[in-house]
Amino acid sequence: MRLALKNNIDTSIILGSLVGLVIAYPSPPYYLFAFAALVISLSILKFKNTTFNIFYVVAIGLCIIFSIASNLKSDYKDQISLSSALMSSFFYVFFLFGFGVRDPIKFLSGYSNIMLIVSVYIIGLLLILQPFNSGLLMFVYPHLRMWGADYISDWPNFIGFGLSVSFLINWLVLKKYNWAIINIIAALVTTSRIGIMAIALIIFFKLLKNPIRFVKHLTFIGLFVLIVLIVITQFDIKVQELDQFLLRLNKKGDRELLYGFMFNDLYLNNMFLGIGSVKMSSFKMTFTTSSFHNSYLEILVRFGTITIIPYLVLIFPRNMFKIKTNKLLFDNSYLLLCAFFLVSAFFQNILKHPHYLMLYSVIIIKNKEIISYANSLNKVN
Repeated sequence: MRLALKNNIDTSIILGSLVGLVIAYPSPPYYLFAFAALVISLSILKFKNTTFNIFYVVAIGLCIIFSIASNLKSDYKDQISLSSALMSSFFYVFFLFGFGVRDPIKFLSGYSNIMLIVSVYIIGLLLILQPFNSGLLMFVYPHLRMWGADYISDWPNFIGFGLSVSFLINWLVLKKYNWAIINIIAALVTTSRIGIMAIALIIFFKLLKNPIRFVKHLTFIGLFVLIVLIVITQFDIKVQELDQFLLRLNKKGDRELLYGFMFNDLYLNNMFLGIGSVKMSSFKMTFTTSSFHNSYLEILVRFGTITIIPYLVLIFPRNMFKIKTNKLLFDNSYLLLCAFFLVSAFFQNILKHPHYLMLYSVIIIKNKEIISYANSLNKVN
């Protein structure tokens, strides 16, 4: 085992594969493969040969200290379990994961390989279970949206996010366009809206990069829309279903209630150190939720203003202002990947999920290697 771990390339592929195995047992947040990947990464990390960004390391330390203080001083500390306090205070250690990945391209390849298998698995489930018999309503009602709950180990939004990231990695960095298409199809059928955001982001950046070439591609976009219309007609989808589907795409009322309660009722009354790691079920609310659906809001409300500052230092893209390019600032795979993580975190707890936090740590810590590789392929193509 030790000899295998000394092989830089093999280790990186193994780590990428483990991060791609988004499986919780017996249930979230016990992501065993994520913990295994972290242990392996830190065990092979050569501290003497590794250059650590001092601001990054200090930010991790401050986040841990402030989170512990928040749990100890919380007005709700009698409702905070020891396990919740420990996990919420020390999860920042996952940000160190990227330092232990020696070959980020091999790591991304390992992640991409697993996500291709997951994509085929989900598409296969779709064909076997046939949730599409409910028409567009499979994207509307919760019991229909969770069509694969008995066979998929995580929430659709998290699985959909992982597949969407793989879509972007394959499209922008590894240039595996066929794999990317399979990834995004699987992401969309999870019923998560995050796949649509990934497609929109690609279109937006392509438009900024080369407007004339993008206009030429509108022919293919028009053909795709035509195929969708034919499918809609073939399955005799009712206008009412289409209306409900469109409303679902723009649904935000529940999030507005959630964010309003978290900010006005919790944060403003505990601005400095926050409320700690108390369960959401401890509060009386007019709606039911077990998640903040916002990575930034969760840190702000749970651990206060004092913690959100070093946390933002942690997630800010490395070397953003040192990137040398004669093209538009947006013409950069690295920035697009970072943007997808950072924007998605406004709608889901993406940067609290160990698998995706670790993946993001590799992207921001190993940015130079990723940028260099993507640019070399761009020159070839």
